[in-house]
Order: sequence, then structure tokens, then C-alpha cells
Amino acid sequence: MPRINDPTSNRCPDFLSGPYLAVRTAVAAAQDITPEQVATTLSDAWEADQATQVAAWDAQCQADHEIENEIHQAEQDEAQRLALQEEREEAAEKRAKDKKKPKLAPYRDNVAIADEVEERPSQFALHKLKAFEYIELWYFTAEGCREARRLHHAQAEEAFSLTCAGPDDVMTFKPVASLKASAKAIPDADLTWRQMSTAKNCLLTSMAKVGWPQRYTLSLALFYHHLDSHPRRTRRDGEKILLAYHSKARLDWHEALADSESEAFDISSINESLLRTLADEIWDDRRSAVIARSVSIFPPTNHSPSSPGHISFKPHSPTPPPPPLPAPCSLLPHSLLPAPPLPAPPPPAPTLPRSPPSLCPSLPSPSLLAPISVTPAPSPPS
Repeated sequence: MPRINDPTSNRCPDFLSGPYLAVRTAVAAAQDITPEQVATTLSDAWEADQATQVAAWDAQCQADHEIENEIHQAEQDEAQRLALQEEREEAAEKRAKDKKKPKLAPYRDNVAIADEVEERPSQFALHKLKAFEYIELWYFTAEGCREARRLHHAQAEEAFSLTCAGPDDVMTFKPVASLKASAKAIPDADLTWRQMSTAKNCLLTSMAKVGWPQRYTLSLALFYHHLDSHPRRTRRDGEKILLAYHSKARLDWHEALADSESEAFDISSINESLLRTLADEIWDDRRSAVIARSVSIFPPTNHSPSSPGHISFKPHSPTPPPPPLPAPCSLLPHSLLPAPPLPAPPPPAPTLPRSPPSLCPSLPSPSLLAPISVTPAPSPPS
């Protein structure tokens, strides 16, 4: 509908005036009425049209007012929404700042430090655990924790380094403390039984703190319990064999957990067949070492005197005769003369170390050894 102008300022024309004389005369002649009646009829028609225009104007003004109210309300709603959003953003920013801001924990008066201070592994080891990655057990031993405490102030925890992470090698920033491994770390297979027994407690506690699922933590705890109570531990090389099994099982378990497309095995179940295989390997290494030591003691007979490992046997030089006694005094009888000193006994012949018959190679032929000569002692003078 087209908009109209304000008709309230319009005034009714004077139809009795001169400009309307021709109209009054024509209408009066056509309708057989007086000119005054024609003027009255024209005035009534104008008033009716004026009333219609004023009503339309009022409706138009009412519609404009309603639109203005809607626009104003929409502006108020938008302002309130923006204000509420700004308040939320400020609150979120404040919470983020509060998280970054160091906080002090409350304390109780007259409460001293604990009797034992808990050992803490390095940030490198904790970051490995958070990422569910394999980490050597040495980092959780007393030696590893002392090394971490010694280097705690040497590295800034807020320092970051650019590194590749994830399967797509995405460049990300990681704390420097989480990237530096210790040069003193020892493989699990080279740990002592005492180191493994003490480190497992720190490992299990750290796994629970960094968010490992309870099922996996309990499975690993049961694995260590089975190692401690295994009957092979009391046998010869039993702890060494169990340490080798622990090293292989824990590494393979972490690799299986990292493969999301397959299902990992239960580490708490001891594979006796694998344990026997590792025992055979350790015993084979021990036998090989014994044979190598035996060969180094007893070289083959075809060695030349100049070859390494050749043992040469030299004959013993004869003992020189004792010096002659002085001439006896003719005034004393021979029975009163002092007896001459006895010669020193010859040194014993060289002997070779003995080894088990099964491990000892063929010895040199006795004919190849130089004879040992012994000079008999001289008889006393008569």
C-alpha cells in the first residue's frame, strides 16, 4: 500500500466562494437544487473523504510505531546478547588466566614435612607415560629419580622446542624437559632384581597419576606379582632369566598397545614357553663364554712361538754347586769339624691349570715340552 501524507492539516474549502460558482450553478441546474444546497453537499463529501484519509493516516502511523517498537526491541535484544556474550568471553578469559596463574595450596599450622619424601621421576618419563609410550624402567628407580632431582633446576619447564608428532608428522611445540632422555638410562634387561622391585612401585603410582586406565595398571601390577612369586626365581640364573622376560614382555606390550588396529595381549599371563627359550639363550651364552675362556688358556698345538696365545716352556737351569769348604784344620779331628750346609732344593716343575675334560682342548704333546733337569746335591766331604 502506498504511503500517504499527513491529512490532518487539510482545511475544508469554501464552496460558496467565487471559484466554485460555475460548479454550484451547473450542479444546481442539473439536480434542480439551490446553489447553497450544492455547496453543502460538496462540503459533506469533502468531510467524508477527509475522515477516510485521516483514518488511513492513523493506521499508517500505528504500523510505523509498531515497526519502530519491533526494531527497538530487536536492537535491545541484540545488545543484551552481545553484552551476555562479552560477559561469557570475559569469564572464560578470566578462567584461562586463573588456570595459568600459579596457585598456592592451603596449609595447616604446625604440620611438619612427611617422614619420607616421595621420589619423582623426570618430566621426560612422565610425558612418555602420558602419551602411553614405552619408557625404560630405570627412570623410576632410585638412581633415575635422583638424577631427575639433580637436573630439575637445570631445565626450564616453560621452555618449548619444535618437534614432529603424530602419525602425520605434524610440527608441534613440546616442553624441552619432555624431549631430553638421560644418558645414564639402563635397558630393562641390565637392571638388577632389586632395581626392578623398587622401580615397579614408582612406575605403577605414576601411571595412575597421569591417567592410565585402571584395568591396564592392575594388569601390569599383577604381572610384577607373578614375576616375584615365580618358582624359577630360586633356581640358578633365575632372576636373570626373569629380568630378560620382563624386558621383552613389557616392550612388546607397549608396542601392541600403540597399534590401535589390533588387540593387545594380557601381560599378567606368564608365557612359560618363552621363558624356557630365554633361559636356553642365557645358558648358551654362558657355555660359549666358558669355552672362550678355556681356549684362551689352552691354545691349539699348531701355534707358532710368535703367534698370540702361545705358551713356551723353558727347562729349569741346574742349581750351581755350593762353594768349596775351607781346608780342615789339621789340629782338629774330622768328627769335630762342622757339617757343610745342604744345597737348596730345586723349584717345583711348572704345572698347568686344570679345566673340565669336556671343555678342555687337546694339550701339547709331552715331547714338545723341554725336559726339566735337576742336579743332585753334592755329598758332604769325608
